[in-house]
Formats: sequence, C-alpha cells, structure tokens
Amino acid sequence: MISPNPTLPGGEGRGGALFSGMSPPPPRGAGGGGPPPGGGGWGVIHGQAEEFTLEYPCHSPTELRWFRARVTRFRDGSGNIVIAHELITGQKLAENKLKMSELKFRAIFDNAPLGIAIVEMNTGNIVLVNPTFCNLLGYTG
Repeated sequence: MISPNPTLPGGEGRGGALFSGMSPPPPRGAGGGGPPPGGGGWGVIHGQAEEFTLEYPCHSPTELRWFRARVTRFRDGSGNIVIAHELITGQKLAENKLKMSELKFRAIFDNAPLGIAIVEMNTGNIVLVNPTFCNLLGYTG
C-alpha cells in the first residue's frame, strides 16, 4: 500500500515532480467527487495510465546523481502499483560527455581554416561540409 501523500525528490509532500500539480486522492467516503485528472504518478494510481516515468537529478554535496522514477500498475487487475527509482548516473554522465564531444566537434568543424567535407564512403555522397569548404568553391554556407 502506498501513502496517499508520498514525498519524493523535487518537492515536499504530494510526491514532488512525480506527482506535481496533482492533489492527493480524496479520503474514502469523503465525497470528493472522484479522482483528480490523470497525469503524472496520480494517473497511474487512478487507473488512467499504465506507467509514468520521470528522470530527475538528486545531487549530493559530494557527487552528481540522477534517477529514473517509474510508477507502474500491476497487470493483474489488483489495482496495486510499484514505484521504483533506478540510479541512472552512468547513463546521464555518458549522455553529457557525448553532448560535449558533439559541441566540440561542431565548433572545430565550423571554424576550421581548412575546407572539410564528410563523404559517405560507399556512395561518394557528400554528407556535410564546413563553411570554409563552401567558400573555397564559391558557394555560400
């Protein structure tokens, strides 16, 4: 059984970003007019979605950390759910490293004083040229 008012990273009470913008379900018998509109984790809790996933940072003073929270409904019709948090720091660090590498490549490629063309080896088709290459051939980039 989950608490109707879980606290998760990203905010106090009501589950932070995982349950953001959603009111907790009304108490049984309170005549609250039904479940809140579907969205986020509450959508899964109220049967309006099968799964909700959220990636979020949760850095400590000494290290960078990222997690993936997943709210999943059991498929057995019981109404039970699982809220799982998976450490995805390695994936996020690799994504950031790749992004930085791509930015570095783009800066070098676009600003190189030499004309550079990237050509598909099998077909000979030109895939990408830098502005200097265009200028050398009299084209505008």
